[in-house]
Amino acid sequence: MVPDHEDTANTFLELASEQRLAILLKLQEGPVKVSTIAKELGATVPEVYRNFERLVKSDFIEKNPDGSYGITTTGKILASQVSLIGFLSANKKYFKGHDMDTLPQNSSRGWAHWNSVKP
Repeated sequence: MVPDHEDTANTFLELASEQRLAILLKLQEGPVKVSTIAKELGATVPEVYRNFERLVKSDFIEKNPDGSYGITTTGKILASQVSLIGFLSANKKYFKGHDMDTLPQNSSRGWAHWNSVKP
């Protein structure tokens, strides 16, 4: 049986936008209103609102009663992995030439350590 990766692919699709990533990462700092992030990103409110709605539909963020938006537990977990993915993306050439099997499988430092290493 072939594993179904549709949900995973959809998650990557929803995060495949600089603006949506910026929104998700900003919400780690606390609740924010659409207009505030629109100003910070130099984008229009309707454009940013559409991205907020996509993130809400994906359950990565949620709208608060006061009109601000906050990050969900799922959003926090995903946001915590963005720096790792960025590190791997920035260092593709390094990892292409290195065998990951030589790394300790249960390293207490984990990927947080590798994120601070400069290849």
